[in-house]
Amino acid sequence: MSATTVDLGPVDSVWRLDLRGEGTAPVDVVVGTSPSWLAVVPDRPRIDPGADVPLVITLDRSMAPPGSVDVTVPVSARNGVGGADVRITASVDGPPQILSVAAAPDRIVRAGCLPAAGVAQSTVTVTALDGTGIFAVELAVVLPGGRTVNESLSLGETTANRSTWTGRLASPQEPGTISYTATVTDLEGRRSRSPGSLVVLPCPS
Repeated sequence: MSATTVDLGPVDSVWRLDLRGEGTAPVDVVVGTSPSWLAVVPDRPRIDPGADVPLVITLDRSMAPPGSVDVTVPVSARNGVGGADVRITASVDGPPQILSVAAAPDRIVRAGCLPAAGVAQSTVTVTALDGTGIFAVELAVVLPGGRTVNESLSLGETTANRSTWTGRLASPQEPGTISYTATVTDLEGRRSRSPGSLVVLPCPS
């Protein structure tokens, strides 16, 4: 084996070691058990004498538990000798932290009212914190009457690990309540969700 320790750190998800056949006959590779979010897979199950076979280690950061990862996986030859325990370490962030979700204004008039009746759209702002980086922020919106729409928010201000995302919700024809759920997805595929709502007023009489 080309190495017996692998440190994926806070970012890497895939690593490759090399297994080499040193004897005079082919051997079959046996890999011990590992957690469901960590795959240790040889490129081929059999190593011929003098051949190199990659052993690919893949960490699914979206499923791994947050914090320090320290897993040892045995690798051996079924019909021979050799191999070793491979120690795999990494640092995994938790899901994004949603600091705030707000709609401004939080009361709008329904579509079709005269311009003087009031504002007919609202801006939803989501502020999130994540050490890996945010991939996307989306709103799942339920309008009065039950119709659903999805909106992608646009990235605004960023400071260190903190980012702000905004999008506009236009008034529907029906008065009532617009409810929405903001979903923040980071670069590792982890998600956090937070709800919000705003009121749609009828046209003033």
